[in-house]
Amino acid sequence: TRGRDLGALSAARSLERVELDGADVDDLSPLRTATGRRWVGVRNAPRLSDLSPLRDARALRCLDLRGCGAVRDLSPALPIASLRVVALRGTGVGPADVPGPLRTYCTWSERPDLELLADRPRHPDDPRGAA
Repeated sequence: TRGRDLGALSAARSLERVELDGADVDDLSPLRTATGRRWVGVRNAPRLSDLSPLRDARALRCLDLRGCGAVRDLSPALPIASLRVVALRGTGVGPADVPGPLRTYCTWSERPDLELLADRPRHPDDPRGAA
């Protein structure tokens, strides 16, 4: 599925959770309008690289990018104050690419318990604004 084929998701603004596994997604722009989305999982999408459409996802708690090897820049998602877990195994983002306290929200585990991690409290040194 190409990003332009995700158009139905832009109309589903009340949908809190989106999970795509093995889809040929390269563009998350249709998710831009759903600022209340709490969970976005795009796994095994080797052409996905741009996370900027998620920049305004104010309610996002979990971002699962496992197997998205072209993702090399996490900076568009890092300012999201509600974000509690980012799954990064199989991406081009390593621990050294994530600033200090925000690294505690990232996991490179093969099978992380994302439900548990998404509900954990904020790190005391989190430099982002209130969630």
